[in-house]
Amino acid sequence: HCGFELCTKGGLTQNLKMCQSICRVAGETFYPRAYDLNNGKERHQFEVDYWHSKAESVLVGLLRDVESGMGFTFSQEVVESALIVCCLPGQPRDKTLARVKVSTPSVWKALQRVKLNAPRFDPPRSPKQAPSGARKSKKSHSEVACGSRVPVVVYEDEYGQHLLRQAKERLDSLLSFSEQHGLNSGRNAWILKPSSGARGENIHVMRDFNKILKVSQDSTCHWICQKYIEQPQLIHGYKFDIRQWVLVSAWNPMKVFLWRQPYLRFAGKKYDETLSDLSEHSNLTNNSIMKHMEGFGEMNDELQAEGLMWYRQQYEEWLHQACCKRSHHFMPWLTEPPYTCEALGLRWDKEGGKATACDDEDDNHQVQQHPEQQHDAAAPPSSGIQSRLRSRVTCCHSPDDGNQEHDTEPCENLWETTIWPQVQRIVGSSLRCAATKVRHRKNTYEILGYDLIISPGGERPKVWLLEVN
Repeated sequence: HCGFELCTKGGLTQNLKMCQSICRVAGETFYPRAYDLNNGKERHQFEVDYWHSKAESVLVGLLRDVESGMGFTFSQEVVESALIVCCLPGQPRDKTLARVKVSTPSVWKALQRVKLNAPRFDPPRSPKQAPSGARKSKKSHSEVACGSRVPVVVYEDEYGQHLLRQAKERLDSLLSFSEQHGLNSGRNAWILKPSSGARGENIHVMRDFNKILKVSQDSTCHWICQKYIEQPQLIHGYKFDIRQWVLVSAWNPMKVFLWRQPYLRFAGKKYDETLSDLSEHSNLTNNSIMKHMEGFGEMNDELQAEGLMWYRQQYEEWLHQACCKRSHHFMPWLTEPPYTCEALGLRWDKEGGKATACDDEDDNHQVQQHPEQQHDAAAPPSSGIQSRLRSRVTCCHSPDDGNQEHDTEPCENLWETTIWPQVQRIVGSSLRCAATKVRHRKNTYEILGYDLIISPGGERPKVWLLEVN
C-alpha cells in the first residue's frame, strides 16, 4: 500500500528528494520546494529559504514597481540589503544569512522589517504637523528606510540604474538555475499543511515568518511548509487545479493507467495577485471547501459552469483561445466531453441533483451518436463546445482569402503537446520514487488522485504537482 509514501505530504516530500538518483530528474523541476517543520534540520533550511525568498521578493517588487509606473517602491537601502542576502546560485545561503546576522545587523533588521505589500508612500510629517508632545524619533536610518517607500524617480540617477541592473541580473541568474524562482511574484507566500490532512482541512496560506512558526508549534499536527505558487495560470481571474486520476495495478514491474478525462476545479473567489486576501475561497480549490460557499451550485457567468468545475475539453478550448497566435484557426482535435448526460442519453435534474433516463426515442438517438461510450458517473449537461467551435470556424474561414493553408494545418493543441506529456512524466517519476518502499499485494490496485496546477512558465505552460490523494 502506498498510502504513506505518496498520499501524505511528508511521505511525498521525502520520497521526491530521491527523484534525481532514481529518475535522473530533480523533484524540484515539478514539485515546489517543501520542508518538514517537525525535523530540526529542515526547519532550519526553511528559515534560510524564507529569508532568501523575502530578499528575492524585494528585487521582484522593485522591478515590477518601476516597470509599471507604480510611483513608489522600496528604498535603496532596502534593495542593497536584499542584494546582499539574495545570494547567487551555488553560494551557501545558510552561511550568507548567518554572516549577515552577525556582521551587518542593520541589513538583517532592514530585511526583517520591510513590508512586501503593494507600495504605499506615507510622507513624513512636517514639524507643524507633528502632534504636540511627540518625542523625537530615535530610529536608525535603516529602520526608517525599511518601513517606508520612496518615489521611483530616485532610481533614475546613475546609482539607481546600477541597482536596477543588479536586481535584474540577480533574478535572471536565479531563474536560469531553477524554474522554482519563477513562482515568486514578490509576496513571499507559503502554504502550511498537515502531513496527513485531506479535503483542504487545516491548510493555511501565510506570509509572516513568526506566524508560520507559531502555527507549526501545534504538536497535534505533523506540519509541511511548501513554497506557494504565487503566479498560477488564471482563467477569468480564478485560480484552478487539475484532478488527474491514476490507477496502479502492479508495482514490479510497474503497470499504470492514466484517466484521459481529468477535470478542473476552481476557487470560489477571484485570485488576489497582491495576496492581501489569503482566504481559502480564493486560494484553495477543494470541492469539499467550495461546496459550502454560497452560490456554489449556481451558474458562474464568467466560467459558464456550475459547481466551479470544467471538463478537460473546455480547458483545451480556453487554452487555444489564450495562446494561439494564428489569424485562422482549425481545431479538429477539439470535441465535446465524452462522459456527459447528453452523451449517455440522460437528463440532469437540477432540483433532485441526479440524472434520469430520457424517453426511448431520445435515448436511442443519443446511443447511436455515441456507440463507443460506456457507463460512467452522471455529470451536468455538456459544455456546448461544438456549437461555439462551428461559429468561430465559420468566422475565421473566408472563401475569398485565397489562403487554404489553415484548412489543412491544425492549430497546436497545447494540452496534447505540452501539458499532457508533463502530467505523464510527473506521475511516472513520483511513482518510481515510492515503488521500492511499497509492498504490492497480488490482485489489488491503487487509485490515486493527483492534484496539479499550471503556471504560465516562459513560452509554454508549466505543470506542478501539489499533492497525491
